[in-house]
Amino acid sequence: MKRLAVLVGVTAAAWVLLALPAGLWLEGTPLIVTAAAALVCLVPAALTLALADRLADRPPEEKVVVALVSTVLRIGLAIGGGVLLYFRVSAVRENAAGFVGWGVGFYLVTLAVETGLLYRAAVAGPTRPDAPSQ
Repeated sequence: MKRLAVLVGVTAAAWVLLALPAGLWLEGTPLIVTAAAALVCLVPAALTLALADRLADRPPEEKVVVALVSTVLRIGLAIGGGVLLYFRVSAVRENAAGFVGWGVGFYLVTLAVETGLLYRAAVAGPTRPDAPSQ
């Protein structure tokens, strides 16, 4: 739960520090479009963190397979969500280039945060009280 809060917090901070000033002062992509790009990238990242938490007690071989599958799942959900928003939301359709650009940026931000969080969890080792210490 703490990792999810960090992911959401960093994504929100990136939106406030980058997209909000660009939308207000530079008359760039509308704020609703940048927020949609952030959410399209945040949801799959949160799902892969939840999947990693759920499978924390699995053998290392299974974790590798899950990591590969979650990568495909993550990018597929982000692209699928973006395409869905493109066809459903007129503001996104009118600002398609900005939506894609912000989407790539937020995808990289969420990917970096998620990777860092998963790496820290892997380095920390088992967190169960009955797990043997090293």
